[in-house]
Amino acid sequence: MASLKEIKIRLASIRNTQKITSAMRMVSSAKLHHTQTIVEHMLEYESKLSTILRGTLSAESDMSSPYAAVREVKQVAIVAFSSNSGLCGAFNANIWKELTVRLHQYEADGITVRIYPIGKKVAEKLTQVARHKQVLCVTHLPQLAAMADTHFSVEKGESGGRTFTRVIQLDREARKAELARITGGSQVTPALLESAGELLDQADAYRKQHFV
Repeated sequence: MASLKEIKIRLASIRNTQKITSAMRMVSSAKLHHTQTIVEHMLEYESKLSTILRGTLSAESDMSSPYAAVREVKQVAIVAFSSNSGLCGAFNANIWKELTVRLHQYEADGITVRIYPIGKKVAEKLTQVARHKQVLCVTHLPQLAAMADTHFSVEKGESGGRTFTRVIQLDREARKAELARITGGSQVTPALLESAGELLDQADAYRKQHFV
């Protein structure tokens, strides 16, 4: 049987957890209200656009456009959104479940798939996929770039009136600098470099936890 002291410590811990949960609920509520406001402001635009499209599609005149031609589907692009952290119920799990179903479906149909991941959680899942398949990710999001096993920097330049593309494989220090640049732009500060180092450390810890 627990002692009175242990019970008091447990009660204090529960109260602290309640305070943290309450603060998180307030922050989430504020974010939700902000998002709802943005969506409401877009409704008028969406309504007008729908009216224009319906009028165009219902017109009897023949319209010839390469964008309206029916073609065989050979490749598709999927934009997969996830959160950067947990505490969102089954949201991330459902996103990955649906993405997996679509990937298997397109693979069976012989369709090439390009995935544009947004969010750290989907990046972690793609890291798991990369254990047995090649995954190439073009991104400007530092959370995604930090999860890569190998990081390349692609630069475009001009010399002698000719345009060229340079691809450079980055070592760890160069990766820190590149992640810092992606995060903060041209002004790379010590704080940004420290943050970039933490992203790489987190990615290393994730790989060691799941793949070693």
